[in-house]
Amino acid sequence: MKARFLFGLAGMVMAGALSAAPIISEEITHFSFSGTFKQDDNVALFRFDLLKDAVEPVYIVTYGYGGGVSAVGNKTVAQGGFDPVISLFSSLGSLIDYNILGEEDCMNNASAVGGQYGNPYLPPGVQYGLMFDACLSISNMAKGTYFVGLAQSPNLIDEITSFNPITVTSWFAGQGNFTADFCSGSGSSFCDLYGNQRSNRWAMDILNVNYAVQLVPAPVTIVLVLLGLLGLRRYLPRAAA
Repeated sequence: MKARFLFGLAGMVMAGALSAAPIISEEITHFSFSGTFKQDDNVALFRFDLLKDAVEPVYIVTYGYGGGVSAVGNKTVAQGGFDPVISLFSSLGSLIDYNILGEEDCMNNASAVGGQYGNPYLPPGVQYGLMFDACLSISNMAKGTYFVGLAQSPNLIDEITSFNPITVTSWFAGQGNFTADFCSGSGSSFCDLYGNQRSNRWAMDILNVNYAVQLVPAPVTIVLVLLGLLGLRRYLPRAAA
């Protein structure tokens, strides 16, 4: 069942007004991200930018499930994270592509330009060559802004429906720890489709772009302070004309 998940874009805009605008490098580079979810239906949202039409493929690759090494900082990530699904969106919010089971070629090609991905850590009975980590390789990308959604499989994020506040739809939003049944009732959350108990960790790299950032809502206290200041203006004496 598809539902909506809201991010505080208004809060992000307000918080951004308190700091300098991001500096987007003209050089093509890599970006590494990692974190944890609190429950199965959480999602993470990212933005990346290309200042020119891409010459090399852009890679979006996860490595929290099977483990790997980040492109930035050479950070080793142990296997054990949840089974991810990634979605790529245009600047208008339409779905371009998604991936659940990364292909070996995609992992190997991404490893050649970034970190180390595609650890063939697979549960018993899973066909070799399919990774539970996700990988997208996109050639000939046009310059512009793009968005990436990361969720736990099979909670596919399939649309960005609004940007103010930013609203995404996903298949299991609002259903909490929907994977408990995958472990035959023995798990409470973060079980993969083969019944393996996993952890709440994720890791993802975005390769061959000019800029990338995880979109994090501003703390509620910051938003409240700003709203309070706006309200205070009503009671301040106006300067004489």
